[in-house]
Amino acid sequence: GSRTVLGATDPSEETEDVLIRAVAEAVPEALSTGGSTDGNVELLHVNCEGCEYEVVESMRHIGLLARIKHVQIATHLLDP
Repeated sequence: GSRTVLGATDPSEETEDVLIRAVAEAVPEALSTGGSTDGNVELLHVNCEGCEYEVVESMRHIGLLARIKHVQIATHLLDP
């Protein structure tokens, strides 16, 4: 599902509210509005600061990974 991460409560601090969406929700929407004529994606670049593996696994699990021709993953080493 989606959730919103709110910024600081001190009005003197510069913050921005961020909506975090599940890959199962966001990617199908992007595929339907991205201008693709066949519903597929030529290239997906994943760089989400440590959750890349979970994102790609989620996409595979719900069948979205098969609709992407090339996937680039910016990996981040996990602490041992």
